[in-house]
Amino acid sequence: KLAPWTPEQIDVFASLWLRASQTSGEPTPAATRKLLGQLRPAARLGAVPIEHVLRTFVYSANGQVTTTRTGLFDRALELLIWRESEPWLLATGRAALGRLALLAQQTGSTIFTRQTVEESIQAALPSSEESPVRATTITFRALTGRQGVLRSVAGGRFTFSHGLWQAYLAARHMMSTAQAPLENSVQDSRWSETIRFYAEIGDVEPLVRSLSQRRDDIFHSDLLTLGSWVTAAPASAPWRDQALRSLARAYLAAGVPLPVRCHLAQALAQTKARGITYLLKQALESPEPEVRIAAVSGVSSLAGESELRLFEIAIQDPDERVVRAAIEALGSLQMDAATRWLQQLLGEAGDNLLPTIARALATCGPEGISVLRGALSSEDPLVRRSAALGLGQAGVRDALETLAQQDTQWIVRSAATAALSEIDRVTAIRGVEPPPRIEQLPWLISWAAERGEGVGGTPELARPVLRRALIEGDATIRIVSAHVLTWVGKPDDTVPLRSLLASSEPAVATAALEALREVADRYSMRMEPTASSRAS
Repeated sequence: KLAPWTPEQIDVFASLWLRASQTSGEPTPAATRKLLGQLRPAARLGAVPIEHVLRTFVYSANGQVTTTRTGLFDRALELLIWRESEPWLLATGRAALGRLALLAQQTGSTIFTRQTVEESIQAALPSSEESPVRATTITFRALTGRQGVLRSVAGGRFTFSHGLWQAYLAARHMMSTAQAPLENSVQDSRWSETIRFYAEIGDVEPLVRSLSQRRDDIFHSDLLTLGSWVTAAPASAPWRDQALRSLARAYLAAGVPLPVRCHLAQALAQTKARGITYLLKQALESPEPEVRIAAVSGVSSLAGESELRLFEIAIQDPDERVVRAAIEALGSLQMDAATRWLQQLLGEAGDNLLPTIARALATCGPEGISVLRGALSSEDPLVRRSAALGLGQAGVRDALETLAQQDTQWIVRSAATAALSEIDRVTAIRGVEPPPRIEQLPWLISWAAERGEGVGGTPELARPVLRRALIEGDATIRIVSAHVLTWVGKPDDTVPLRSLLASSEPAVATAALEALREVADRYSMRMEPTASSRAS
């Protein structure tokens, strides 16, 4: 899987783009802040790299800010293929691309011959065009050239440069030709992004009814999909209020695993519907800690400085898990006010929270790193130790080397040394680490040996032992076993994993749920709810 860009990577991207686009000199701090003010909130709302690039491209062209996803792609396409000398080109290009995109969605074939591309262009040319051969050539070059959204592949054929271009253009074409996604497309993952774009500009109420009639899976996937449509749809959509009520009921329902509850809270927040802020504020005062933890997750998705005040409730929560969730969320906000707040907490919080605060600061970019460097001069060795952990997470080697050699307290020196070792380990990794080999897991070998058993020398022999550890081990063993299965789990492993969802240990149930999600994605499985979860 391609991981989303980290906040640090987004900052680097913005800086490099502005530097490359400057005719002379370095970009001003004000210009960088203005661009990051567009990219950071979008990232918190789940934007993917192509959206960061297009948002920056559109913003750099004329300082324009787009408020909708479809509007972003509309403006980017206009900038890419519009020609003042050929006023008909944009409409022709959009219609031709739309025909190709919808064809790809309907057939599942995303590769086009040159003949297919040219035929699509010819069908889209205005009837008044006097030189169709010339117009076809001009349009073809615009769509497949350096700035085109079609790229060449082997054999002189073409495909969309990114799947989101195909999804957006298919949605636009359906809207312009009065077509709508078929109800059975809801069950086809290939249509998910197209429908999300269509929800911004068309009527998806029939699809909402189709989705609502299905029995949801254990991850509430259908409800989360519905949440993404609510986020995209205009406020006037008649089905929106009912969908919001369904999301809110599911979020507050008893027996929902914490990761799923957090996803539901985030989905609610991202709709930015009226009353959501009040709902999350009320949830922060719920008697159920997991509802409060999920509320923190939702508040962090609101992505606005005006919501920072809601964190005051969470920071003062009597349950340390809620406080930790709030601290981590503050670090993810990439806001100066949040960084200053974390700096204040670093000097006021109890010793057990200091490492969490330091790691949160490590995610706050240069401002957070500056705070951690300053904390190295604190008289409190636990503050210095925590700062070392944060700097290690951020990969700041120079300060750690000095700390490891010169600090007067051994707990600080040892923390700095351990952080340097971790930096070395991460630096040594090239590409993606391979999945673990079950038969070589030291902890599994020890666990089996304590029972007078062996693990075996092959994955096939070791897998039954791992499954027994998953069921028979203590909480720690079960959690680690579930984590291993996120990497190497197979369909048969879902049976013991599902049995752990009712565990009285929340961490065990959470680990099992995450493993189930990975296995389900890996093998395109739908995880139906258990009888007990349906009853709840």
